[in-house]
Amino acid sequence: MSRICPSCRHEREPANGFVPVPDWQCPACGVAYDKAEALSAHGARQLMATAYTHTHVPTLRRTAAWRLWAGAAALLACCAWGVGELAERGADIQNGALQELAAGVKPGDLRFYSSPACDGCDQARRWLDKHHVAYAECSVRERNCARELRALGASTVPHFVVRGREELSGFHLMRLVDLLKREPLDQRVR
Repeated sequence: MSRICPSCRHEREPANGFVPVPDWQCPACGVAYDKAEALSAHGARQLMATAYTHTHVPTLRRTAAWRLWAGAAALLACCAWGVGELAERGADIQNGALQELAAGVKPGDLRFYSSPACDGCDQARRWLDKHHVAYAECSVRERNCARELRALGASTVPHFVVRGREELSGFHLMRLVDLLKREPLDQRVR
């Protein structure tokens, strides 16, 4: 019985003696009949994808593992640097400078635009109250506060205005403390 190769369409004649190619392989193109049938049945992409996956997985896994460890080490180094930086910046705040800072903030120096449904606003309010920093809060639910916030060009809360000039969107503790530490412009001139 003759067999036709699905890949090259070569017709294999019945063997009349010694044939250098096994029965399962096409003598013309060398493709296994079953693989060629799988190619035509499932598509070349699927067969090539499985062949690639099975032959190159160990190499890819080693490369991915190396990259994973390198990324983890870099992340750990960045975190350690960040913690050190925060500790260095926060040290002067904790050493009594915070009470001095809070005493230096006069009513009206800090205006705080907020919303009742804002987590950042709640955090800022708790921190300001805990450290007795004087502030005037303006909820954007009130029309005049929303109008003032839009006039400032801001669209997010919490939004802080320090001494009527310097603004900060979002609750960034270190940046807020830095703004509050600065002397008012009228005192700098003297």
